[in-house]
Amino acid sequence: MSHFSKITTELTDLLLLRVVLTTLNINWNDTRKELRGHGNESYKVDMVIKQPTSTDIGFVLENGHIVLIADENCWKQRWALPLFLTRVNQNYTIHGLGKDLESQGFSVKINSQPDLGFVCLGATRWGNLTPQSKK
Repeated sequence: MSHFSKITTELTDLLLLRVVLTTLNINWNDTRKELRGHGNESYKVDMVIKQPTSTDIGFVLENGHIVLIADENCWKQRWALPLFLTRVNQNYTIHGLGKDLESQGFSVKINSQPDLGFVCLGATRWGNLTPQSKK
């Protein structure tokens, strides 16, 4: 018998999650939907990852945190659930850092190779390079 698992993450920004899923080459849809599982089990979600099975993966913002809702027995992604969460968290952190650096005037370049688990962030900023005088 299958059932949904709810995994509360430390992620808080659905817009940033969209960027991350796109970076990881994961097709997603942000149409609000009700996921239906075994019996009367159902959840309303904000984002959906379609699966080849009839049970999709959903994300919903609850109490300020993004919750992943999935039936682990029907998981059909290229990475097992623990590695999927690792890849999402890794890229979410890098893209969040990049967003913060850009807001501080840095030029940011992110290079990601999701299948290898490789993410590189470069940041540059030009400014007044006059040395401080010692007193």
